[in-house]
Amino acid sequence: MKKEALRLHKAGFKVIPTNDPTKPDGKKPLCRWKQYQDNQTEQDVKKLFDMSGIGGMALLTGKGIEVIDVDLKYALDADTFFTKFMDELLDNLGLETYQKLILSKTISGGYHIIYKTNVAEGNQKLASRATLDNEKKNDNDKTRVLLETRGVGGYILIPPTIGYQYDNKKQTLTEMPTISDWERNKIIAVCKFFDETNEIYTNTSPTPIDVVGSHKTTIEAFNESHTPREFIETAGWQFKYKIGDNLHFVRPGKTLREGQGGCYNQDKQLFYVFTSSTEFEPSKAYNAFQVYSFLNHSGDYKKAAKVLYNLNYGDRLSKNRDSYDDKLTALTSTNNAQKEKATNEDRMNEIFKKRFDINKVPKDIEYVLFIKDKLTHEVIPIGSFGDWITVVGAAKSRKSALSNSIAACILSEGLKTVLSFSGVLQGRNMIVIDTEQNDNDYWASQKQIYSQAAVDVGINPENFYSFCLTDCRISERLEFVEYVMDRVGNVGVLVLDGIVDICEDYNDQKGSRRLIDHLKVLTAKHKTLFLPVLHNARSTGSARGHLGTELINKSKAVIKVSKETDANHSKAEFEYIRGRQEPDSFEFGHDSNGNLILLQDSEEQQCFHFNRDTDLQHENTNSYVTIAKNISYEQAVAFTNSVKTDTLKTLSSVIADFITFIQKN
Repeated sequence: MKKEALRLHKAGFKVIPTNDPTKPDGKKPLCRWKQYQDNQTEQDVKKLFDMSGIGGMALLTGKGIEVIDVDLKYALDADTFFTKFMDELLDNLGLETYQKLILSKTISGGYHIIYKTNVAEGNQKLASRATLDNEKKNDNDKTRVLLETRGVGGYILIPPTIGYQYDNKKQTLTEMPTISDWERNKIIAVCKFFDETNEIYTNTSPTPIDVVGSHKTTIEAFNESHTPREFIETAGWQFKYKIGDNLHFVRPGKTLREGQGGCYNQDKQLFYVFTSSTEFEPSKAYNAFQVYSFLNHSGDYKKAAKVLYNLNYGDRLSKNRDSYDDKLTALTSTNNAQKEKATNEDRMNEIFKKRFDINKVPKDIEYVLFIKDKLTHEVIPIGSFGDWITVVGAAKSRKSALSNSIAACILSEGLKTVLSFSGVLQGRNMIVIDTEQNDNDYWASQKQIYSQAAVDVGINPENFYSFCLTDCRISERLEFVEYVMDRVGNVGVLVLDGIVDICEDYNDQKGSRRLIDHLKVLTAKHKTLFLPVLHNARSTGSARGHLGTELINKSKAVIKVSKETDANHSKAEFEYIRGRQEPDSFEFGHDSNGNLILLQDSEEQQCFHFNRDTDLQHENTNSYVTIAKNISYEQAVAFTNSVKTDTLKTLSSVIADFITFIQKN
């Protein structure tokens, strides 16, 4: 043992003594060995191997030496696995490189593949398989390692240790040549291709859309038409070499001699990524759609699917939900196979679980928008989260100004009433989207919202998002509505000024129905109060086209705006509020500051108003503050007890009642 150790040391190897490997803990070194990784003298070797109890010898790896540890005890078919592995090495390395490797059999029935290299890296797990249920020791026992390197900080037992022998007696470590980085990269790549745990990147596809019969989704159609190789080569990945069904590629920015970054499996049509220096997550595998999404849409699968759908990938029925006739035909067919194809059991089961239960009392409605009837002075709730309130009117009727005013009162969180509207956003976000105006008009309209909401000048509220989409295509506008709602999140109110501009054809019944259905699902998902603004048809004066019909059918309330004889006057009237008596109509116009004011009642012209019966009806709020500062605790308690519980009271009406109470007392 000592003689072999000195021979190996003379050839530049570093060796240490171990216990007898046939005994428990027999592979353990007999000394502290890490000090010898960088430097080991002949005297060190003599001293180490003069120790008693030596049962084996270990070769230190990492500094010029690397080993592939082939652990066959975890292979489900050891002989087949090893044969295939060695065949792949030979096929891809070639005989000349293959003969540079030293193969040593281990005591456990595995192998060590030893080679000299200038690369110095730590130990790496290259190929594993999933742990079988009957093998698991605990919940964390998920994989069994088949192939791994022994590099910096490692060691292996070698002959003449008991149970270890070189596969070819003519092979010798002392005559082993150094392989090139190129050759080493091929070895590592071959090992990685035997990994059985490479997983498909998760959450890669939008929720599958139900289809009828054999109709394909966008993603299915795209993957059938393309392969990952098309897109990675376009993106600058270079083909390097082939290993069986696996094609090696070098990432963009690297030469062919600088190692591999990934490979494409022609059989599985998956692109495996090894490097961490690309758009992809390493140690994952991607199909054609996923590769396309990462390279063209920054991994946004939903956006990629929409783009591809517009490029006619997939059956129209799969996305448009325009499959009613086909589904009906299949369901009424005498062919049981056709009936089965037409049924989406999982979705039907999901709906079935929503069976009515008398014990599940719904939550109280959270109203967002209110209006005070000018005749009865009753505060009427007209919209809650999830409702639709449509503003419809002819061009230049001030319908956009009205919708902006409604947005303003909600944004103020109950502090301002505008045109008798009041609202509470409850800390949620508001999105306003305009599709019609030029930059100047758009800026002025948003300034109107800020002014009427009493937003501080020069400050953008954190919960207010406004966008002008006049320079976007119709498909882009619709896509952006969904995108911005998902990105912003917690959207309490969405104002869409110009809903007709996100519809390809407002006279197309099916197309309009699909759009409204899509928006209904979207706003229900986010529990959003939706305020669309719609043009009247010039010829009939009714809501424009089939789009208008479908929109009004889905609305909780419809506010019709018209231009009066006086050019400065507009009229707003509720065509209906589902489940409630409509408030009286009102006329409005602009004041000198561009804000909307009520015209028929001078006492209601102030945006911020209190009880009309009090002598304190003016804008000097300091007077109210003075009164509040001088009340006693007893007065405050008396007022609290005198006020009836009324969840519909606005802040302004409570303040007014309070002032009246103080005056009387």
